[in-house]
Amino acid sequence: MEHYDLFVAQFQRFLLVFTRISGIFVISPFFGSLSVPLRIKAGLAIFMALLIFPVVNHTLPHLSGNLGEYYSLVISEVVIGIIIGFLCTIVMSAFQVSGEFYSVQMGFGFVNTVDPLSQIEQPIIGQLIGLFAMLIFLIAGGHHLMITAVFNSYEAVPIFSLKASNLVFDKTVSVFCGMFLTALKLAMPIMGVLFLVTLAMGLMAKVAPMMNIMALGWAITIVAGIVVLILVMPLIGQAAQNVFTFMFSDIDELLDAMGRVR
Repeated sequence: MEHYDLFVAQFQRFLLVFTRISGIFVISPFFGSLSVPLRIKAGLAIFMALLIFPVVNHTLPHLSGNLGEYYSLVISEVVIGIIIGFLCTIVMSAFQVSGEFYSVQMGFGFVNTVDPLSQIEQPIIGQLIGLFAMLIFLIAGGHHLMITAVFNSYEAVPIFSLKASNLVFDKTVSVFCGMFLTALKLAMPIMGVLFLVTLAMGLMAKVAPMMNIMALGWAITIVAGIVVLILVMPLIGQAAQNVFTFMFSDIDELLDAMGRVR
């Protein structure tokens, strides 16, 4: 009976670790992709929980045996994991949004395809930039850093407190604003070139009204946009690495701030 009670107690604590890790599989870059089968997500979450549990077991809160209190702990663990994954997803969205800014100007505004990661229709240029950013994310070890952030969260935030909800809300708003600002900065070179191309075609239409600018303009804007996109792609990759570095720094700062709230 003693062994059974010990097993139940340890399993309950293991379930807390599993639920927090499962949060990043609900919504996060790569791990939260809808193209990944649920069985694989569950298997990875269990495997990660088995690896982390012996290390973080001492940081877990004491279980009083109250079922209602245990349910609240489970919800708290899930919320912490979702917060980490959600902030990462917002930052990753900046690259897709940047592509949507100039898709219409390039002539690809009506060319939508289903994104294999999110399973929703997106402009083809936005999807291209998003997949490129995901590649940089994996090359830079972002998926490892995300797991590390979850691991470090046990020391910083053993239990999620409702008093920390204001911190989470403020950080989410800040990340949202930064996401749109980053998207605009990434899109500005291509938007600027396409604006100059459109302005030049407008002047040509005034100088030579007999020219079919409408038919010629589509080809020119598409070629100019693709050429500039190829030229700035290395800069986008470098910007992605910097953005991901700041992203995990912001997550660590948020977790530390949440841990100081009781």
